[in-house]
Amino acid sequence: MSTNEANLVATNPRRRILWLVLAHVAVGLTGVVVATFDPSSRTLPAVAFVGIVFGQTSLVGIWGSLGSVPWWQRLIGSVLGIGCLGTLLGVGISELNFETFFIVVTSTLFVTLPLLFARFFRVVIQLSSSDVAARGRIQFSIRDLMILTFVVACLVTIGKWMQPHLPYGAMFFHLLHFAVTFGVVGVMPVWFVLASNRPMLFGVGLVAVAAGGGYVLGRWYDDTGIWMTATTAEAITVVVSLLVVRYCGYRLVRLPSRPGSNSEARPSATS
Repeated sequence: MSTNEANLVATNPRRRILWLVLAHVAVGLTGVVVATFDPSSRTLPAVAFVGIVFGQTSLVGIWGSLGSVPWWQRLIGSVLGIGCLGTLLGVGISELNFETFFIVVTSTLFVTLPLLFARFFRVVIQLSSSDVAARGRIQFSIRDLMILTFVVACLVTIGKWMQPHLPYGAMFFHLLHFAVTFGVVGVMPVWFVLASNRPMLFGVGLVAVAAGGGYVLGRWYDDTGIWMTATTAEAITVVVSLLVVRYCGYRLVRLPSRPGSNSEARPSATS
């Protein structure tokens, strides 16, 4: 990015973010109209609409966990966003029911919880004030990764233990498969786009990985093309949106360990 472009972005980054939000609203409303009048829920526009909605739920989870506004604003905004997107998806696919909201809520949680874990270690998305912070990448210790692995293992164990005691246990875990896939696809681009030096290259790779995840999901449920399209659309939605956020000057940074410290965000080793 040239000096002139950087100065232009720095003058009014929040307005550009607002335009991004309005663009998502317009795309979502257009998508629900197209999907509603589509005679089949398996056509390309309808399936792409599903992927776009899950991409938007992922963005809500990213903002809700790593945003720079106060926690109560992020909480209220996340709840309202999830409610609106769940309704949008249900109307678009003509399945406005508990299962639809369950997948939306669960997939958003699979984005939000790992990022809240990162926020516990002072990792946030904020408008970078220096070139060092803008290019710095996040580095986690082995201890941090072990804690995260332990938390995930506990959640999986609790889920398996609760399955026999839940009504519609088999259906619950079928829905959980979809939610986990969409959640993982939504959370992967955060570091690669907002904290790396090669976001475009990583973005293309993430779209390919998302398509692979959709292929695996489709192999389980005999709808390979449908789920590959949905996960690819989700990945493109998240990657492109985060690239816009990056262009506006926002980066994934680790805050100083002590409040009020003037030290820069900790840079990490290059890959």
